[in-house]
Amino acid sequence: MNALKPILVIVAISFFSSIFAQDSETYKQGYIVLSDTGEKIDGIIHNGDWKKTPKEILFGASKKSYSIDQLESFEVQNIDGTKSKFIRADVDMEMSPYVEELLECNTTFKIEKNRIFLETLQEGEITFYQHIAQDRYHFYIKKGDGEIEPLLYKRFLDCSVDGTQRVPETKDTYQNQLRQLFKDCGKLTEGYYTSLKYSSGRITSIINKYNECMSYEVVKKVKRKSRMKLHGYASVGYIQNVYKDDTYSDFTITVPVVFSVGVNSEFFIKNSNNTSSVLLGMGFKFGKSNEYKLTEDIFIYNPDIPRDARDDISALDIQLMYRQRLKKNRNLSFGGGIASSYNFNKSFSSLVKGHIGPKFGIYYAINKLELSGTYGLMLRYSDVDVQNYFRHIPEITISYNFLDTAKGND
Repeated sequence: MNALKPILVIVAISFFSSIFAQDSETYKQGYIVLSDTGEKIDGIIHNGDWKKTPKEILFGASKKSYSIDQLESFEVQNIDGTKSKFIRADVDMEMSPYVEELLECNTTFKIEKNRIFLETLQEGEITFYQHIAQDRYHFYIKKGDGEIEPLLYKRFLDCSVDGTQRVPETKDTYQNQLRQLFKDCGKLTEGYYTSLKYSSGRITSIINKYNECMSYEVVKKVKRKSRMKLHGYASVGYIQNVYKDDTYSDFTITVPVVFSVGVNSEFFIKNSNNTSSVLLGMGFKFGKSNEYKLTEDIFIYNPDIPRDARDDISALDIQLMYRQRLKKNRNLSFGGGIASSYNFNKSFSSLVKGHIGPKFGIYYAINKLELSGTYGLMLRYSDVDVQNYFRHIPEITISYNFLDTAKGND
């Protein structure tokens, strides 16, 4: 029963953390600018992780609703330290069906005037915006003090092909729009435009080449997607080593308190919108075990084991984990993967030099700090005179994000 206590504590902490997270971290710091007075008001904005660009926002602790007609612009502070700025604009939108099941044979753009929020991806002589609709991305561009123009892109069916297996095609008018917009830069050859994909990352790349060509400075380049983070961590846990063998009696040695320190590198998966990542970690684990008095049959079976056996821990830890953040609350995430360790010390478990096994965890971030509860089940992978060996490791970890890089959306 004592061995289950740490696990129960972690489960309880994880449960209450998830409840707290659902209620608290839907807010982000930011500001709004009112359209009628131009007044800028600092405060908190509810649910800043929209799957699509919002038409209204909830502002302040009272969750007061502001429609698009009431706001000139607003800005939110993202978890990774970057900012997302949105402006109101009356623009043309291409409204043709985008989902493959609804595609039409018609190649004509279906343009409608709409009042929408545009998210600013880059500012300067060339300002680049995006609007995320229900099923697609819309990109917009403005040169100097000119008008905001939609970069036109349409998916359609090639109905000139006989039969029912019609292949979706694209009408890439945005390529020619950018060709005309950037015609004063001779360094941008035809290949830049014909190979250009309709994505924020690719379009941002050609904008940067144009700015470099014309010696324009980027006033503000918004880093959209965090790609890699480094976390320093410290953890405290409990280890229970269980030895089982048909030759002699089963026995258990525990390490009541074990400490770990190390570094985790977290790499975000491309096009996951910062919700999925792979974590590679390395650290050191150490702790002093309870003393165990070996029975005679164990000692005779393996006389190299001291009678007053200990299982002190001094090991190198390596872990590879997959983490998934909740889309509605990115501060809460779950993970699973493989953990491995190598023992340095001369204790009893050093007879089992290597351990490997599954590891699972729940994580909750608060700004740059993160609290997690994990459970690992380690199995031996080196020769030892016991047929079966298990290591249970529940841990509570606190980590600090000391490096955070960000790149544009590809």
